[in-house]
Amino acid sequence: MAQAVRGAQFGLTLSWLFACALRAASEQTPIPEGAPFHLAADVATGSALDVSFLLQRPAGAQGRVRAQGERFVFGDGTPARFWGVNLCADALYPPKGEAAAIAKRLAMSGCNLVRIGYWDGGTGGVFRQDLDNTSTIDPERLDRLDYFFAQLKDAGVYSLLVLSMGRRSLKSGDVGGVFDAEAAPAAYQIGRFFDPRTRQADETVWRSLLGHGNPYTGLRWADDLAIMGIEILNESSLYYAYRLFTGLPEALTAKVQQQWNQWLARRYPNREEMARHWGSENIRPEEDPATGTVALDFSLLLDPLWRENPSAAPREGRGNDWNRFLAEVCRDYYLAEIRFLRSLGIQQPIACNGGGSLVAADVWSNQVGDFFTQHSYHDHPRWEKGPMFYSNASSLKPGLLPIPGLSLRRLAGMPYGVSEYDFCFPNDWRAEGGPAVAAYAAFQGWSLATRFAYWSGSWEGREAMYSPSAGIRSIWRIHNDPAAFGQWPVIALIFLRGDVAEAQKTVDVGFSEIDTFYRERHRFPPAHLRFLDSVPFVHKTRWTHFEQVYKGDADLAVSSGRSTSGDYSQARAAILASANPWGDLYGLQRGTFIAPKRGLVMPADTVAKNEDWFLEALQRLPDGHGGLMPAAQEGWVESDTRELRYRRDPGVLALDTPRTQGVVGFVGGQALATQDLVIRLENDFGSVVASSLDGRPLRDSGRILVVAVGRCQNADFERLPQPDGRFKATGKSLGAGPILIEPLRFTMELRVGDDARPLSVHALDGAGQRIANIPSRQEGNSLFFSVDGKPTTIYYELVK
Repeated sequence: MAQAVRGAQFGLTLSWLFACALRAASEQTPIPEGAPFHLAADVATGSALDVSFLLQRPAGAQGRVRAQGERFVFGDGTPARFWGVNLCADALYPPKGEAAAIAKRLAMSGCNLVRIGYWDGGTGGVFRQDLDNTSTIDPERLDRLDYFFAQLKDAGVYSLLVLSMGRRSLKSGDVGGVFDAEAAPAAYQIGRFFDPRTRQADETVWRSLLGHGNPYTGLRWADDLAIMGIEILNESSLYYAYRLFTGLPEALTAKVQQQWNQWLARRYPNREEMARHWGSENIRPEEDPATGTVALDFSLLLDPLWRENPSAAPREGRGNDWNRFLAEVCRDYYLAEIRFLRSLGIQQPIACNGGGSLVAADVWSNQVGDFFTQHSYHDHPRWEKGPMFYSNASSLKPGLLPIPGLSLRRLAGMPYGVSEYDFCFPNDWRAEGGPAVAAYAAFQGWSLATRFAYWSGSWEGREAMYSPSAGIRSIWRIHNDPAAFGQWPVIALIFLRGDVAEAQKTVDVGFSEIDTFYRERHRFPPAHLRFLDSVPFVHKTRWTHFEQVYKGDADLAVSSGRSTSGDYSQARAAILASANPWGDLYGLQRGTFIAPKRGLVMPADTVAKNEDWFLEALQRLPDGHGGLMPAAQEGWVESDTRELRYRRDPGVLALDTPRTQGVVGFVGGQALATQDLVIRLENDFGSVVASSLDGRPLRDSGRILVVAVGRCQNADFERLPQPDGRFKATGKSLGAGPILIEPLRFTMELRVGDDARPLSVHALDGAGQRIANIPSRQEGNSLFFSVDGKPTTIYYELVK
C-alpha cells in the first residue's frame, strides 16, 4: 500500500514539473528581503541541533580503524563512516582556553572527523620559520596542537592526518636539502620521487610528529587510535607537479634522465626493439638507453591534468612509455614511504596522494595504498591579477557536477572518500551542495567526506567568529555560513546514520593495462561515453584496473573507451566501445575486445553518431538489461533504491528515505511530494530537509529537525557581472557582516502515524533554542504548518 501511495505521489510530482515553467532565479538579483541570521558559537546541549549522539566518545573507543574490502571498520568489527571538515595551518593551534569548546561545537554538529593539513610547513606549520631549516619544531605550537588533538579525541572526533601539504621547499640546513632546493622549490616537490636524500627530509619531519609523545593523551601520535588514517601527500604526485619538471636544477634533471634510461633498458633488450615500438623517426641517432642518452621530453605529457598537447600526438609510443615510467615512479615512492611509516609503528590505513587524480596512470599508482581519496570544488573562484572571478552557476542544472566525477573516479577494492570538497562562497546556490554530497556519498558507499574548510586562519576568538555582526570572510571558512555549516546537523544524520541506503547494483568502468597507460590524448570519459555522467545517480560506480582480464563482480562492466583492449569474458555483463582502434601502446596492432555471453561490442562509428547508443545497447543485451539504467521518467533520474530523484531541468533533488526526506533546488511556487511530506516552497530556490531525531521513521517520529536554507550573502554584497558571463568579486564587493539570509516561505504537510499525541512546531535560533511557536493543525493523519520567514531562522523543530 505504501508503495502504491508513493508511486502516485511521484507521478504527481512529475506532472507539475513537466507542465510548469518555473521562474528562473536571476543571477544578478541581490538576496530578496535579506534578513540577519547567525550561527551560534555554542549549540545548546540536548537541543534539536545537538546530534552528538552520532559519535562515540572518545575517538578510538571502538578500536583501531582498518580497511576491510571497500569500507572501513572499527576494531570491534562495526562499519565506520566519517563526516567532517578540514582544519589547516594556523587553525590547528587554537588558544587552549577555546580548544575544548571548538571540539565540542564540531561534535555537536555531527562532525566525527577533522582532516589535519598544512601542519608540516609554511607560515601555518608547527616548525620555526626563522632558522636555516624547515624541521625544527616550535615547542609552543606543538603544545597547542597536542592539546587541540586531545580535545578533539575526547569529543569523539577522529583525525585524518595529511603528512605533506604545507611544505613547498627546503632550506640549506635541512637533512637532504640537496639540489639547491631553497632556490628551486621544484627540486623538493619533484626530488622526493627520485632522490632518497630528499625523501629523508620528509621522513625527518614526519618522524618528529608521529614519534612524538602527546602529553595530553599519554600516547605517541603513531599509536593513537583517534587517528583513523593517513594521507602521505596532498595533490602532489608527479602528475600534479608536472609543470615543475621544466624548472629543475641541472643535477636533479640528470638524475631523472638516468632513471628514465634505466627503466627503458629494463623494458627493451636493445635500442632496435625500442625503435620498433616508438618508430625510428621518434628516436634521435645519439639516443640509446644502454648509454643513458635517451633525452627527457617533458612535452610528451605537458599539463596532463587539464589539456592534451597536440604536438605530442604523433609520438604515442614514446609518450605512453613516459607516462608509464612516471606512474611506476609514483608507485615505488608510495611503497617506500608506506614501508617507512610501518617502521614507525603506524597501523592505520594509509592513502597515497590525497586528492587522487584525473589521470588514469596516476590513479593506478594509488592502488598500493589502503584507501583512496579525491577532491572536487564547485565554482572555485579564479584569481586574475587581484580580483577573483566565479560563474555563480548552480551545480544542479548542469548535472550536479561534482557527483558524477567523484563517483566515477572511485577505485574498486578499497575504501573511498572525498577529503576535500566545497561549493564555494560567494556562489548563490551553495546550499544545494551539502545535502547532495551527503545523500550520494551514502548511496555510493563512500567511507569519508571532509569539507574544506571549517577555518583556515589564525583563531580570532570564538565569540568574534560567531558574532551576529561577523560576515563570511573567505571561500575557505564555512564555520558561520548558514548555507554550508548551518546544514551540518541534518546532513550528518543522512551520512553517518546511513539514512540513504547503498545502491543495489554496481557498474564498473574498466581500465585494461593499455587503457591505463595510454597518454592523455584519449581523455576519460571520451565524448562517446558521456552517458557515464548519469550512471552514478542510478547505480554504484567504480573505476577498476586490470592487466588483461577483467575479474570484477559488478552487475555491468563498461570499457573506459581509451583503447579497444581488454578481456571481459568473465564479466556478468559488458558493453564495450572505443574510438581508439589500437590495442597496444605503440600503434602496432589493432585491438579486439573479448565480450562475455551477456555482452556487446559497439562499432565506433555507431557510437559516434548516436547519442542514445548506450541505452539502446542495454536493451539489446542477451537476457535483457537486468534492471540496469531504467529510462528516465519525464526528466527524473531515480536511484535504484528509489530514495533519490534528480532532475537537471530545472535543477531539483528529492530525498525520500524513511528517516530523512526533503527537496533541494529550484522548485519555487510548486509542491513536491515524498512518501511522508508534501513541501510547497514559495521561493525560487531553497533546500528544505526534514530528519527524524529519535531514529524512528519520519511519520512515527516524536522529534524532527527541519533545516530550510536558501541564498545567503554578506550585507553590502555586490555582484559584478563581466562581459564573458562570469562575475568579479573584490574584497569590497563581497561585503561585510552581518550575514543576510533569504528567509524561506513554505508550507509542509507531514503524514503521521496513529500516535494520538500531536506534534508542536517551533522556530529555533542559531544555537537550537526555541524562539517562537509556529501555528499548526492536525487533520486525521496529516500535520499542516506554514512558515512565512518570521522569525528569521533556518531551523525548525517538530516535537511531541
